[in-house]
Amino acid sequence: SRQLGSVSQLNDLGDFCEKNNIGIYFDFDMLRQPANGWFSSKNTTVTSDNQTVYQYIYDKATYSRISDSRYTIVSRKSLSSNIDKLISKTSKWNISGVALDTLSNIAYSDYSDISYITKGNIGKDVGDSFEKLRKSDKKVASVSANYYAAGKSDAIFETPSSSNKNNGFSADIPFYQIVFKGKADIGCEAVNLAYNEDDALLKSVEMGAGVTYVLYYNYDSVLTDALYPVFTTGTYGMVKQRIVERMKDLNGFYDSVADVSVKEHILITESVRKTVFENGIVSYVNYSDNDYMSDFGKVAAHGYLIVPSER
Repeated sequence: SRQLGSVSQLNDLGDFCEKNNIGIYFDFDMLRQPANGWFSSKNTTVTSDNQTVYQYIYDKATYSRISDSRYTIVSRKSLSSNIDKLISKTSKWNISGVALDTLSNIAYSDYSDISYITKGNIGKDVGDSFEKLRKSDKKVASVSANYYAAGKSDAIFETPSSSNKNNGFSADIPFYQIVFKGKADIGCEAVNLAYNEDDALLKSVEMGAGVTYVLYYNYDSVLTDALYPVFTTGTYGMVKQRIVERMKDLNGFYDSVADVSVKEHILITESVRKTVFENGIVSYVNYSDNDYMSDFGKVAAHGYLIVPSER
C-alpha cells in the first residue's frame, strides 16, 4: 500500500529494524479475494457441483453475516503461482520476511480436482509454498498455525495457550510450545487483547515464548465499523508504559531462553507449573490465588519465579 510510503522509505524502516535486531514481517492474505468486484471463477475454490464457494465475515456482536463482505477462496491450483507473485513483489523490500496468516491456519477443500477434495494434500501444498518462500531468502511467519505450516515456519505468532475447557477432568499443557520452542521464534497470545493480562503474561513466561502486543499509532472510531472491527485498547501511547513496567524484570529471562528448547515441563499442581529449559534455566509460574513455596523460594500468587542456570 502506498500509504506505507515508497519502497525507499520502507527499506529505510527495514535498515533501522535490522540495525536494532528487530524482525519485521509483512502479512499477506493468500486465500481470500473480494467477490463483489471482478474476479475469475477459474481461480476460485468450487463445490462438488462446480459452483463457486462464497464466504462471509460475521458480525461479532450479532453473529449475523455482513452481506457486503462476501469473498471467495483462491483455488488450490493457484497457490503456487500466487506465491511466485509474492516473491516477485517483495524481492526488493528490505524486510525480515513475510507472514502468511490465513494460509497457515485455514485448511480447505477444492472440488476442481480430485486430489483436493476433503482437504486432500493441503499439508503438502502449504508446506511447498512455505519452502518456496524460504528458498527465496525470505523468512516465513505463521499465525496460530496448523502443524504442517508451523513445522516450516521461522516464526509462529499467536500460538495456542489454552483449550476450550470442555473436559473438566483434564489440565491444559502447552504442548504446541513444547514441540516448537527452539525450532522457531514463538509468540503467545497478545497480552493486551487477553481477558486476563496477568495470566496471558504468565503463559508466556511458562514457555519462554515471546510476549506479544497488538499496537497501532492512533485509534479512530471508524475502526469499529470496519469489516474486521477493532474494539481493543492498543494505542501505543496508552500501552507503552505498561509494557515497560511488565518487561523490565523479564528482558534478561527472554534473552537467555530465546532459542532454547524445553527439556522438561512439570505440573506441580494444575495451577503451579515448572519449566526446565535445555540450558538449565528454570521458570515457575503460579496461576492460583495462593503463594507457592518452591525449592528455590516463594512463587507469589499470580506471579513467577525465574531460577538462573548457575544455581
